[in-house]
Amino acid sequence: MTRVAVFAALVAGHALVACAPAEPESPDPPFAESVQARLDALQRELPDVAGFAIWLRSDDGSVSTGATGVADPTGRRMSTDTPVRLASITKTLVAATVLRLWEQDQIDLDAHIDQLISKSHPALLQTDGYETDRITVRQLLMHAGGLADHAQTPAFLDKVVSQPDHIWTRTEQIQLLVDATDPLSAPGERYAYSDTGYILLGEIIEAITNQPLAEAVRQ
Repeated sequence: MTRVAVFAALVAGHALVACAPAEPESPDPPFAESVQARLDALQRELPDVAGFAIWLRSDDGSVSTGATGVADPTGRRMSTDTPVRLASITKTLVAATVLRLWEQDQIDLDAHIDQLISKSHPALLQTDGYETDRITVRQLLMHAGGLADHAQTPAFLDKVVSQPDHIWTRTEQIQLLVDATDPLSAPGERYAYSDTGYILLGEIIEAITNQPLAEAVRQ
């Protein structure tokens, strides 16, 4: 999200410059310095955000980077090499991959998910009342499949904190959804943000491409 905010700020800055009255020409600072200056300004405008990092590639292939703020509560400075949690940016990549597969006629967005994921997962979801024969790929993309969100349950958050090295399987995450939540609505009835829905989309991508999700997304 921070990268999107930074990019938006940069675009807005360029737009303001384009609309400003003409001024005497002065040498433009190097682009990399301009990026860093705008990033520093954004940090001053949003002091509640601990830090920002940005990586930009121009049409000519040149790369500009910048970082500002702190990386953790100890005050360690943010840098362009600081690892950060990718989090829900993954959803954008998953959604784009599904739509690419649709463009290639490899998936029907209105297909029901019980025909696209492993048989054990529809059976597991059905024990909690989910109508997997009615939930569509399109509804998962739009967070409208009626699924709750396993990633926001106390059970999940407690385990993430107490066992940070635990590698979660899809089945474990779906099982947690079933154990800790109930369906929020009938399929297509309402919007409700669901990490679990995108877990299922990842499984669908792997089934169609016969590749691990990371490889399929890159391709």
